[in-house]
Amino acid sequence: MKWFDEEVRDGENSIIIYPNLQTFRQIYTKYVKDQLAKEDENNSKRNEPSLPRIMLIATFYETTDSVKHHLSAAGLQNIQSLINNGSLVIVDAFSSYYPNVDGMKKLVASLSDRARKEGRVGVTAIVDMGFFFLFGGDGRATELINYEASLAPTTEGGNVKGFSCYHGGNYSTLKNDQKKELAQRQKKVFEVTESTTTS
Repeated sequence: MKWFDEEVRDGENSIIIYPNLQTFRQIYTKYVKDQLAKEDENNSKRNEPSLPRIMLIATFYETTDSVKHHLSAAGLQNIQSLINNGSLVIVDAFSSYYPNVDGMKKLVASLSDRARKEGRVGVTAIVDMGFFFLFGGDGRATELINYEASLAPTTEGGNVKGFSCYHGGNYSTLKNDQKKELAQRQKKVFEVTESTTTS
């Protein structure tokens, strides 16, 4: 999953298409664990503890408790203390989009401000987009494309790495022109297979 670090930089938004929930879990558990371990290593090299990057996981197809359980099962220590100190934020994507679809953007913006104030490197937002497929129909697809269009592919000087995550089953319901439009909006689209999560 080198693309998480190497191909998507701070200030960039991208799209991940994942085949199933198990693969999505592998993506967020591996990334969060690796990122926090790397920051611990950097802190010990500098000999001065600093707060890590804020990790936001917005889940749609599982509960927030389930996300905590899977992070813990992957070997992440002190999950509650990471939540308490603001390094890890786990939210239900539905309640972040409903009733105001811009609620997620506001949450990410407030985390970005907090990261700056606290001297953190930035924010990584891993957001499941299942909400937009909840009721089906083209109306939601249009709303989804408008939403993605409102996220700039690159924000100069931004401190947020954004990953809009789509279940493959949902993504396949979009028409080809809608998929093209999404790709044009976000530039970087990563289609994850079960084998890519292990690399």
